[in-house]
Amino acid sequence: MRKLKFSNFLEEYVKSMSKGKTLSLFKLEKEVSENERLLTLVSLLLLFSDQKRNTLKNHKDSLKKLYASYSEVSRKYGENVNKSGKVFLDNLNEFDDLYKTFHSYQNRLEDRDSRMKEIYHEKIMRLKDSKNVSNYKIYTALKFNTGNTNDFLKNKRLEKLSLVKTKSIYNFLQNI
Repeated sequence: MRKLKFSNFLEEYVKSMSKGKTLSLFKLEKEVSENERLLTLVSLLLLFSDQKRNTLKNHKDSLKKLYASYSEVSRKYGENVNKSGKVFLDNLNEFDDLYKTFHSYQNRLEDRDSRMKEIYHEKIMRLKDSKNVSNYKIYTALKFNTGNTNDFLKNKRLEKLSLVKTKSIYNFLQNI
């Protein structure tokens, strides 16, 4: 599973907030007058989408609300967003729209990883039991931390191992 990019997260978020479930700037132009949060999200999306930004600039006369809002957001964040990424975001206050949106994105990634680790944990336990493999064999073969690996396997403490390590255990067990 590929990692969800912030720009893709913004696209999904805009679609979910839009009445028409659309990313069409022309349709969104009509909706944003009733929905201030949607206007903010579309403006942020435009910061991270060259294609949409080009469409906006080519049709700024018919997309006046979006263009005005994007211009304001662009002045506020400027080039810093794309160049310095998270470092810049960490310097924003917690009430800033970009900060809140990026924080939602991070939470979504963490939730997604947790769900994936839970699925892998179940598969690992089934394989481990069916192949009669001990925890010792797993963490010595993979050279993982003993305590964290045991806590993950025995107590289902998902936060003890990364998704990458969880997948490594699964792949190891499949190939024995």
